[in-house]
Amino acid sequence: MQRVVGVEGDFLQDVHGHLLVDHDLYNHEGLTEDGIAEAFIEFAKKEKLSFFESSPSVTLFDAVRYQQLMDGLEAVEANEGLLPSRQ
Repeated sequence: MQRVVGVEGDFLQDVHGHLLVDHDLYNHEGLTEDGIAEAFIEFAKKEKLSFFESSPSVTLFDAVRYQQLMDGLEAVEANEGLLPSRQ
């Protein structure tokens, strides 16, 4: 991982003065790109996972956003029928 560098060549910091690190885990206060966490949220909405139910603060599943997030990650969605059988 490496530190995020701003326009003027300075390392970027969050509102608490912590240095930002370049990673693909999550969007850090809008200063970094969306990552795995945001993709998982869309996946949970798509699959209607019980622990991620709709509420006023949860938007509906967005297929376009989900695909854009998945395209930006080195990840694929596995279909159960394609997985090896467990014995």
